[in-house]
Amino acid sequence: MMSRTVRTLAIAVCAAGLLSGCSTFDFMEGWFKGGPEKSKLKGERISVMALDESLKPDATLASTNVVLPPPYRNDDWANPGGYASNAMYHLEATGPLHQIWLQEVGKGSDKDSRLTAPPIVVGNAIYALDAAAHVFAFDTRSGKPLWDKSLAPEGEESILNTATLGMFGKNTSVDPSKGAGGGLASDGGKIFVSTGFGDVFALNPSGKQLWKINLGVPIVNAPVASGGMSSECGTW
Repeated sequence: MMSRTVRTLAIAVCAAGLLSGCSTFDFMEGWFKGGPEKSKLKGERISVMALDESLKPDATLASTNVVLPPPYRNDDWANPGGYASNAMYHLEATGPLHQIWLQEVGKGSDKDSRLTAPPIVVGNAIYALDAAAHVFAFDTRSGKPLWDKSLAPEGEESILNTATLGMFGKNTSVDPSKGAGGGLASDGGKIFVSTGFGDVFALNPSGKQLWKINLGVPIVNAPVASGGMSSECGTW
C-alpha cells in the first residue's frame, strides 16, 4: 500500500515538472525569437504619435480675409454661457476695463464643498450661488446687496439624537455645504436655480419662490433657460 502511494506521488510530481517545463521552454523560446511575438492582427499599423509634429501655416490661406460680424453689447448674461446656445459671437466692451466694486458672496470652496456656479446678469442685477446653496443678488451698478435666500433643505437637529449618539430620536438637520453644485439661469422674468440637493427652483427677480421640484438626484450643472422653459435633465 505504501509503495503504491509513493508511486502515485512520484507520477504526480513528474507531471507537474513536465508542465512547468513546457512553460519554461515557451519563455526561453521567446528569448531566442528575439522579442515578443508579433501581433496577428491584419491591416496597416499606424503609430499613435504620427501627428506629433509641429504645426505649419498653410500658405494657400495667406490671402484669405477674416470676416467678423459687427461687435455688439449684450444687455444680459442670462445663462452660464451667456445665451442658452453658449454662442455669444463678437461682443463689444468699452475699455480699458477696471474694477468698479467688490462683494463677498457667501461660502466659497474648501475641503467640504466646491464653488462651481458662475454668476448671471439680468437687467440691473447680478445673481450668484455659493457653495452652500445660497443665492445672492446685487445691483450691477453699485454692488449694493438686493437680497439673499438659502435654498438648502431645512431640518431640525435632535438634542436627544445627539446626546445618545444616534441611538434615540431622529436628526433631520442638513449640512448646507453638502449641497455643492448646481447653478443659475434666467428667462422670461424668472430666475431658475438648481442645487446639489437635487432641487430646481423658480424665483422672481425679488427672490420670491414661484415653484420648486426635486429630481431625486444631486444636480452638478446649472439649468439652461430659453423660450420660457428651464431644462435640467428634463423640461418644465
